[in-house]
Amino acid sequence: MSIGTLLLYRNPQGPRADGVLHAEICSAWDRKYLTMTAAEAEVRAGLDQLDAVLSDKRVAHLAQQHGISCTYVEDYETARFTLAAIDRDGAIAWDEFRPRS
Repeated sequence: MSIGTLLLYRNPQGPRADGVLHAEICSAWDRKYLTMTAAEAEVRAGLDQLDAVLSDKRVAHLAQQHGISCTYVEDYETARFTLAAIDRDGAIAWDEFRPRS
């Protein structure tokens, strides 16, 4: 399911099966041009969208039952590149990439 910049999915079967509810916040920026200010704003907006989705009892039940993983990604037409992991408090743990100041 895609809502705004938020992409939600589960992998219950197949080679990547983990059953976890994945929430990916997709950046509108190419990582070459992404600044820390823009990244933090996109993450906040994505977490607000996630909170709105989790207000639906059915989705909240899935998240409670299977767990939830939240990441910030650069979204290409054919793939996504993980930029950071995000905890439920909004703390950003950058992978190898870090936006410019």
